[in-house]
Amino acid sequence: MYSSGTANTVYSIKQLPDQNYIIVGDYYSSSNDGALLIKISEEGNLLWAKRYYINDYTAKANGFIIINNKLLLYINTEGIITLLKTDFSGNIIWKKSYITWGWGNSNNLTAGLLFSSNNHYIFVFGNEMLMSSGIIETDTTGSIIFSNELILNPSGITETDNNEYLIYGNGPVYGEKNINSSNENIGLIQIDSTGNEQDCMWATTSDTTNIDFISEAIDFNVTDEGVLSHIPIDIYSDDISVNTGCIYVYGSIEYNENITNVIISPNPGFGNYNVEISIPLYGNFTVYNCFGQIVYQTSVNGKNFNFDISKKANGVYFFKLLSNNKIYQSGKFFKISK
Repeated sequence: MYSSGTANTVYSIKQLPDQNYIIVGDYYSSSNDGALLIKISEEGNLLWAKRYYINDYTAKANGFIIINNKLLLYINTEGIITLLKTDFSGNIIWKKSYITWGWGNSNNLTAGLLFSSNNHYIFVFGNEMLMSSGIIETDTTGSIIFSNELILNPSGITETDNNEYLIYGNGPVYGEKNINSSNENIGLIQIDSTGNEQDCMWATTSDTTNIDFISEAIDFNVTDEGVLSHIPIDIYSDDISVNTGCIYVYGSIEYNENITNVIISPNPGFGNYNVEISIPLYGNFTVYNCFGQIVYQTSVNGKNFNFDISKKANGVYFFKLLSNNKIYQSGKFFKISK
């Protein structure tokens, strides 16, 4: 199955109650990259295909779930997460977009989506390159119930028998001590039904935004091609060491009592800001808008400097301070009107 003049990637396929199948992936074209949704019959015949895109931005489908004869797609648009609900014909019912605490292109994002036993949507997201990850729970209309930042680069979430949640992924990825190990870690965080956990997450506020997705029917050609192959899988046993807590991390920095602290003031502000760094530092300071676009960048040599984004739009902005190719501090601040 292919579309002329495009390149496509498929991530997930699930069978519907009517025995047909839904396929989710990405649609790459010379105009706009978007999320791809395809429905095929039980025999593999194409029923319809649609793409969902935004002008001038890259949209990527990270997965979907089937709920009460509806589809809920999880789409990342350069750091902004959108839940997009459709019927089995691909028609949009509603959509809600959430500004994550990270930034950067959509190819770096990991994600997981769950429909809980109390009829809530819960999704986790992470960006290991930019050390940004979190969890958001919403009601069935997409309104936020809680949002937390995670000390983990998550790849999924599941519900336990006692209605709590288990988040799994790579990590923990933040911390202050290097265990000097060449082995990567698998991380697990268990939270209760209200999103509480003692050590490996903290509460934060997630902001919503409005993104206008364009839905477009596309043509696909179906051919009988492909080769069936059997790949043997080797199974072996190995010793696994287990550490609790979030202090031991893979690929982090050594503990330092003088760990860098960055304060941006005033926050919120009107566009002129002062940056105070707890120790003298040489590096680069970058500010991004909610779409991951760089709006300000400067070199740093010392402990204090000012920057001005007064001509930029009001809203939430993110900053990243790097030195020696390491992220010393990242965070967010707000710009408001006088």
